[in-house]
Amino acid sequence: MEAIALPEELSHLTARITDIDSHEMLPAQEWMRLFGPAVKPITDYYAEHGESEHEDKNAVNVPDYPGDILPIDLDIVNVKGVRAPGAVDVTRRVEVMKAMGIGRQLMYPSYPAVPAMRLYAHADDPSFMPYQKDNRLEAAKELIDIHNEGLIASAAISDMIRPVPILYGSTPDEIIARAEYFISKGIKAVWLFPAGELPGDRSPAHSDLDPLWKLCAEADCAITVHVAGDGNFLATDRWQDAEVFSGYVRHVELVRSPWFLATLHLASENMLTTMVLGGVFERHPNLRFGVIECGSFWLGPLMERLDMWYGLQNNLGGFQGSDERSEPYRLEREPSFYMRRNVRVTPFVFENIAEQIQRYPGIEDMLCYSSDYPHSEGGKDATRRFFQTLKGMDEKILEKFFVTNGEFLLPD
Repeated sequence: MEAIALPEELSHLTARITDIDSHEMLPAQEWMRLFGPAVKPITDYYAEHGESEHEDKNAVNVPDYPGDILPIDLDIVNVKGVRAPGAVDVTRRVEVMKAMGIGRQLMYPSYPAVPAMRLYAHADDPSFMPYQKDNRLEAAKELIDIHNEGLIASAAISDMIRPVPILYGSTPDEIIARAEYFISKGIKAVWLFPAGELPGDRSPAHSDLDPLWKLCAEADCAITVHVAGDGNFLATDRWQDAEVFSGYVRHVELVRSPWFLATLHLASENMLTTMVLGGVFERHPNLRFGVIECGSFWLGPLMERLDMWYGLQNNLGGFQGSDERSEPYRLEREPSFYMRRNVRVTPFVFENIAEQIQRYPGIEDMLCYSSDYPHSEGGKDATRRFFQTLKGMDEKILEKFFVTNGEFLLPD
């Protein structure tokens, strides 16, 4: 199929565009067929209480769902939700990608995995998804595992599609074992969940998780975090509870706003910050890390802040003060170096990424195109809108944004 839905101005990138965020999207009416009787309770709940398509284009309660039958034509850049071509039948997704000029794509789960992930993160709150009254944590894990198996199966359809199963666990050993299983099945990217909680009850900079980072780095399996159900990372200060963070005087002067757009990125930013300053990317220079669907407006300021800390630490003695418990860990390079080398980020379609690129040196090597297909928040005709934002910039920047930056998370 020709790239009929790709803007003419980007035709030279046909079949080379890398899409770092897309989703499968399955209506509740299909869940039992796809996943079996174990999903019946959540299916019944969404069939009764789920919003309609008139209320939400991302609705999964579609009683009259006719099947994955819409034609793959110019309108695919505007159709959203479970009716979009290739949303359910992943075998059609390849043709959708070709029509959009996309050569390779990360594909994240939607439902029932996402509510299961939220149940996992809020299992102790009986008011959240109240239909699940007993064994809430185990029920959440079972649903996540069932959906993961479906994602693993879809990996065999085409190398153009890279499904992203959910990597979780209550201990480092559990997370590592699950990652080993995914990699053994040919998975090349995982969703580390929840980004707002300690993975395996450890700081991500703790040495107990180094085997995980080593495993994924050696297997070229990208670690990603993605918006949705990230828990409450402010509930604990144990993010700093790792050997590499000992030796500093701790100051508590911090204010955070609860406004969603101002905070949706904070859990992922916190995870990334802990890994960068904790030397994870220094110890594992080949580790690939992506922050998905959290915007990029925070990225440049974060790099500036971390480099400022690095300058204080190395030039002025920083925050050592009177705490003599141990010699503080020191990065060999400034934090922005590791971020540019090891991290990729997807901006929202409504952001002024041209301004970000002009303002923050090096960020042009980190920003990646994403369609969010077929979710409504990805916006209509996202490829054209991104191009319009970057129009007039050097052709090398277009190449980086639409192709080469994303290749880092979609390696051969």
